[in-house]
Amino acid sequence: IRQQWEHVLENVVYEINNPDRFFRHYMMSREDPDIEGSVTSRTLYDTFRDLIENQLPTDETDLVGYVDGMVETSELYVGFTKANVDAFSGRAQKRINRRLRNLNDIQSSHSRTLMLRIFEEFDEYDQILSVLRLLEVFMVRWRVSGNQTGSKLDRIFSELCSDAFDTTDP
Repeated sequence: IRQQWEHVLENVVYEINNPDRFFRHYMMSREDPDIEGSVTSRTLYDTFRDLIENQLPTDETDLVGYVDGMVETSELYVGFTKANVDAFSGRAQKRINRRLRNLNDIQSSHSRTLMLRIFEEFDEYDQILSVLRLLEVFMVRWRVSGNQTGSKLDRIFSELCSDAFDTTDP
């Protein structure tokens, strides 16, 4: 586990301006354990500690599996920040990365919570591109309407991750 954790830190701390965002977005994007609501920078440590001590032992995921998921996801997350994700090839990859660049240009880092979940849930390029386009439109409208970013957006995207992929109540 220590090696995996160090790998996550190498990926995130040295590559991302605000590394706490990765940990917050990762925790809010997971299906198991499901964290509803936002995780702020101030509550990150306590939330993570509670997750390790109380939630993981009772859920289907163990600590090793959770950290392994972090390793895989950290590389994808760095790709989001650089608008360079290699999940697809050729033209599809260029289109995905163009959407990611647009999202970065409009400073929509909060949407990365949902983006992590989208890349986990969907395999098809068309589905991912469609959701990225919708995210781009939503974030532009959010900004134009004068709404503030922050915990409100984190809560929206966290709740979407909790509810939107629930097949019993989509």
